Amino acid sequence: MSTPAPARRGFHGHALNLGSFTDFLALPLNERIWLARRSGDGSAAMSTLTRARVFVAFSRPRTCVPMIFAFQLGLAFAGIEQDWRSALGSIAFFLVGMIANLFNIYSDIGEDSSNMPMRVYQLVGYGRARLLRHTTVLCGLVMLAAAASTPLFFAAMLLALVGAHQYSLRPLRLKERPVLGILLFATVVAYPFVSIVALAPDFRTRISDPRLLVAGAYLLLWFCAKGLVKNVPDFSGDADVRLATSATVWGSRRRAARTAAVASVVVYAGIAVPVLVGAFPVRVLLALLWLPVILWQGVRLVRAETMIEGNNVLRTDMLVSTGFLASLVLLIDPSAATVAVVAAGAVLIAVSDLLRLDSRTKEDSVR
Repeated sequence: MSTPAPARRGFHGHALNLGSFTDFLALPLNERIWLARRSGDGSAAMSTLTRARVFVAFSRPRTCVPMIFAFQLGLAFAGIEQDWRSALGSIAFFLVGMIANLFNIYSDIGEDSSNMPMRVYQLVGYGRARLLRHTTVLCGLVMLAAAASTPLFFAAMLLALVGAHQYSLRPLRLKERPVLGILLFATVVAYPFVSIVALAPDFRTRISDPRLLVAGAYLLLWFCAKGLVKNVPDFSGDADVRLATSATVWGSRRRAARTAAVASVVVYAGIAVPVLVGAFPVRVLLALLWLPVILWQGVRLVRAETMIEGNNVLRTDMLVSTGFLASLVLLIDPSAATVAVVAAGAVLIAVSDLLRLDSRTKEDSVR
């Protein structure tokens, strides 16, 4: 993806010439931001195959698997059998996760130019305007999949897309609001879980089921802690551009890391609460076996001083949280269909890691 020295002008169509990453990294922060925001359709030097790979990496498919597992957990919880509608629902939620990540790439030019310059460098080559167009196409696919299901599920997916958009983009850009941003981020698992009522024939009874509400509330709080963790590695870059997040409000990376670590231990141990009130069966307490791993992750997070260390913790944390969610699904419904869904999710993560389809790259260890 390397061509002659980086251009400072010519952002219409394919006129942009993109230099090497070393050249890009040597630019002042404000010039990196300027290039990204005016990249239009990107660089002609980027091939169609490379552009497709970058698009998938930008969508971070490994981070979207929890949405499939949460939806599967909802199916198991409600006793709804697998059929073509549930399959389309899983696909739709997976795409929503991708879309949320893509909107985030499009919007976070300032902080990413400091935190993850390789991501921004690839965005300049891909083209910011092109990225938005392609993301809009994915939004259309989600609505097509939802339209084939019930009208209520269509409405639920429309609301999911609005949330994915407004988390990163104006006018609300809720990620800049530490509390509301974390709560919206946490709906990544809670929303697919509770949205299962849209596929149930007795949805009016389901939506008021106390067990569903307790289980949904637990998943929301559990992923709030995940949100606290994921903001810690980006502390320096977010602070540089004065972005208020759940990490920067603590004033130091170490305090933010300690808060996230303690919150993680509390919410993972908190699986006992929905079990005690009857929302989950007693065998779900076996998920407490994850606690030693969570303690280890907390120590790693607090000790991570560099960007590469923080990204490594974050990468492992996604595997741990996805594994924990998979264990809940299997403990509640160890059926062949559920095992197949969990296995498919595991394969997807493994392939994504093998092909390095993630916009958090090893090159982003400059801080």
